[in-house]
Amino acid sequence: MTSSYPIDQYLVPGQLYVSRKPAVIKTVLGSCISVCLWDGSLKIGGINHYMYPYWDGDGLATPQYGNVAMKSLLDAMLLAGSRQDRLIAKVFGGAMLLGGENPALHVGKRNLEVCKTYLRRFNIRVAAEDTGGTRGRSLLFFTGTGDVLLKRHKQKKADMDAVIPKINPAAHRLIPGEAGSLSG
Repeated sequence: MTSSYPIDQYLVPGQLYVSRKPAVIKTVLGSCISVCLWDGSLKIGGINHYMYPYWDGDGLATPQYGNVAMKSLLDAMLLAGSRQDRLIAKVFGGAMLLGGENPALHVGKRNLEVCKTYLRRFNIRVAAEDTGGTRGRSLLFFTGTGDVLLKRHKQKKADMDAVIPKINPAAHRLIPGEAGSLSG
């Protein structure tokens, strides 16, 4: 039996979302990174989706860049009422879809390094992680519970709109709010 979850927001690269009300956020990742932050005391959840590791100072500083996206997500969580010491993180993405032997093209790995650096700096515990590899991922983040449903794509280069037209909960692994288990 197939059922789907109503999606409140589809997050594209360069966006972030924070909510004090329960919401279901969907995003699709390749080399991009998404960090889900959750405050279990206040049931506030937030997520970002960034494409590149660092903004170099040229142009507009947007959450397309990891260093901007990480700081912006934390600021938005604090503005919503969270306290930094209550936050937990779940980290996803960073696949190597292109690049082969050329380390300069391993954007996913560099994106992940930015994320880990900022989470250490902010002293935020990583409760769950599914990163790296050569396959993209789709995920649903439930802001009210901190849960994440994750599906790894079968192919390296996925058509962003055709990967999962409907979410089938039976085909996903649940990554619970507090526990952060990746078993399944």
